[in-house]
Amino acid sequence: MPQALNLTSLRRRGAYDAQVETVTAAGAISVAKRTTRLSVTGTVAYTLAAGTWVGQEKVIICIVAASSPVGTFTGTFLGGTTIGAFGVVGEHARLIWDGAQWLPFDLSGVTVS
Repeated sequence: MPQALNLTSLRRRGAYDAQVETVTAAGAISVAKRTTRLSVTGTVAYTLAAGTWVGQEKVIICIVAASSPVGTFTGTFLGGTTIGAFGVVGEHARLIWDGAQWLPFDLSGVTVS
């Protein structure tokens, strides 16, 4: 059942939409921030946890690619458990949480496997 929208939930989601993080090292990326900008140097592994609410959107974009870059994500995605390889500036993935998995709906230069 969809969550009811009220002023509090709209404010919370508005604050979430404004959240951006820049990640420069391997590890878990935040689901509390809508956009993650990756600085990929060499081979880097990331994880993406389950979303917080149905309809939550996550944007991941490569902003730096150096030293034979390959960035891969593990998580629960429609079509597999890995998204990779973020190795060129501008490659990105837009995902939406359906309550059980992340649904890729805009991929550029990356694949799900």
